[in-house]
Amino acid sequence: MDRLFEAVLFYDDLPDDRQSAVRKQLADHPDLKDTLVQWMQVRAAVRRELEADLPDRHLLVLYALHDAGLEDSLSAPEQHALRDARPALEDALEAHPGLRDVVARIQEEQADFDAVWDAEVGGARNASADHALGEATLTEEALRHEAPDRAADDYSWALRLAAGVALILMAVSIAFLLPSSPDSITVDVGAGETETITLADGSSVRLSGVTRFTYPEEVPEETAPYVVSIQTGKAFFDVTPRTERTFVVETPTATAEVLGTQFGVDTAPNHTDITLAQGALRVGAPDAPDTARHELAPGQMTRVERDQAPTPPQNVDVNDALAWTGLFLFQQTPLERIAASLSTAYGVAITVESDLAQEPVTGTFERDQPVDDVLNALAATLGASVERSASTPTTYRLVATP
Repeated sequence: MDRLFEAVLFYDDLPDDRQSAVRKQLADHPDLKDTLVQWMQVRAAVRRELEADLPDRHLLVLYALHDAGLEDSLSAPEQHALRDARPALEDALEAHPGLRDVVARIQEEQADFDAVWDAEVGGARNASADHALGEATLTEEALRHEAPDRAADDYSWALRLAAGVALILMAVSIAFLLPSSPDSITVDVGAGETETITLADGSSVRLSGVTRFTYPEEVPEETAPYVVSIQTGKAFFDVTPRTERTFVVETPTATAEVLGTQFGVDTAPNHTDITLAQGALRVGAPDAPDTARHELAPGQMTRVERDQAPTPPQNVDVNDALAWTGLFLFQQTPLERIAASLSTAYGVAITVESDLAQEPVTGTFERDQPVDDVLNALAATLGASVERSASTPTTYRLVATP
């Protein structure tokens, strides 16, 4: 379990085959699976915040070394870069007080590194090692290149320092980046379950399978957007049309903005699939510029990978793509195609009179409704009728009413 927990913490850095193995192991540890999802979301939020306030993270290492009296270990370009960046660094330290603890911890790790180096090597670090520390690019290959004769133990402390800095930056920032919101509600839905929630703005969301969803109890004042989030899982939205505010869905890898529409969101730790059934939708990555966003039309879907722009919209069969919702979703769909979908879903034979075959139908039906109810609703919409074979009860025909 300890190795699995460590793999969860460093999931983003694992190769694809190791990530796949971790996901299989997590099937037996649902609590740890939730931890992975939350950790991925935390990492994404931390990364966005630090990139905004501390875009060149290694400068914090230079700052810590310089303030510890180790300015001689910095190269001339590093000292120049630090002088230019110091005002911004001071602003970041002011905005995130926890970063001062990071500076102190870096200095402590530096002292530990010096002690171990002196004990193992028997002398002060050479200039190339100082430069590697200052650059905060302490990879195994870099250290081997700088000093090929060092044993593994000699540079393991440098690796630990680099990893420690990254983890400390993560840990001390969480409290400042993700404050709890007493006005939000989080809903967890289990495997095989479906739950429909009516939101404060009148919209509804249908959660399917293992899903975690958070939404505000109240609509924000004035024209502020109504923002909900999916940490993991699947959700189908029926958003009430509004002109005064946008409705925003956030996942760990994507954002979607709407005014009124029906769409599905399928969220995993490293990607989000968004499929539009009705209306219009604009999809992008968190903090992405408008130029990196895509407009979806009904019957289109896009995937947003972590730290990537959305894929170009592609046409899909909405009813098939969103089958996980537990709904039949028809958008201007010819009746003949609807009959074929229902025949497959219910295991019955449904035919359509030629005069009705190309009639477009828009509607949403529960998949667990009896087939008779769905067909009667379709017939009522078109002013048609349903004929059922007396000899073969599983054979239906939709015909135009004279």
